[in-house]
Amino acid sequence: MGNFKSRKREKLVDFKNVFIPLIISYPFFLYIFIPPFDKILLPFHFVVFYLTILLSRFYGLLAALVLPILCNIMYNLPMTNLLIPLIVELVGISLWSERIFSDSRKDIEGGFVAAALSIMFGRVSYAILTYTLKGTPVGIREEPGQFIMKSFYYSLPGITIFILLGALLLPRVYRWYHTEEEGGVVI
Repeated sequence: MGNFKSRKREKLVDFKNVFIPLIISYPFFLYIFIPPFDKILLPFHFVVFYLTILLSRFYGLLAALVLPILCNIMYNLPMTNLLIPLIVELVGISLWSERIFSDSRKDIEGGFVAAALSIMFGRVSYAILTYTLKGTPVGIREEPGQFIMKSFYYSLPGITIFILLGALLLPRVYRWYHTEEEGGVVI
């Protein structure tokens, strides 16, 4: 009887062993099965955000540098002319998200603040760098503020999903991940 109870307590799947590979494979899955929505759904942003908060800034920055280049080589997405601004945006998300989430409470409000501010800082840096790189040789005929607003407008569905998942999912994932690591029980 005691053996049955101990088996019942064993987990079928360890959360840490499943979540990290799933989140890393998300951009590849998206590029294979739904390529037109890659710009809208912001696939790399989730990976960098969660790896930074769950593991450390090192893993977030590593993902920010490696994943876009790897997907560009494999699928030619994101396009090469947007690769440098995207990497800068992802690095900004990694740097800001860890700092903001570590200073806030680890609840829904903390997840919302971390997700919202990190994506805003990252998106503004992306828009400014894209405007600077494209505006000089190509000659963008828009004002910088208008160009930045368009950058937010086109990625608004992805930003909304990112902020909602950051607010609703991140605190729970964080508790699961760090409680399992310490050997505690998650309810």
